[in-house]
Amino acid sequence: MPKKFLPIAILLFVCIILQLSFFSAVPFLKNINFTILIILYLSIKNNRFYIPAAIVGGGLLYFFSSFIFGTHLLAVSAIALLSNYIYLRVLTNRRFFSFAVLAGTSIFFYHAIIWLIVFALTFLKISSRTNILHIDYANTLKEALFSVSFLAVLYLLPSILRKEAKVVSASPANN
Repeated sequence: MPKKFLPIAILLFVCIILQLSFFSAVPFLKNINFTILIILYLSIKNNRFYIPAAIVGGGLLYFFSSFIFGTHLLAVSAIALLSNYIYLRVLTNRRFFSFAVLAGTSIFFYHAIIWLIVFALTFLKISSRTNILHIDYANTLKEALFSVSFLAVLYLLPSILRKEAKVVSASPANN
């Protein structure tokens, strides 16, 4: 198991480091949560490592977060389980649109779970967040839209590249 899981863990680690350092400086990429997208991909492919990957991804996000330990861990794990269940048991259409809607709603659920955890911990006086009622809907919506747009580009890119290759090879200058 560790030999097959190691590349996934390294991919998550590199993705989180890039997201926090390099991607945060690029306007389009700073609004995409690559960790959630990787976990979603593993969970809809029903990869047996999607739960350990969610735990590793949530644990790695904790190191760079100001939240109490377990907030990201619980949110990412819940998203992995929820998306796996919805994609494999509820959705009957396995097209790109289903995955795009699942990715967008998963990002909303991810932020909602984090907000609920912070609210519960503040209510129980375990955490002293002063700004718990401030939810940044605009950034959550922007993150969902940019993530779905990024997935659409990745989905359409092979088709576009194949068409461009056919056009170049069929041009009279190449004959």
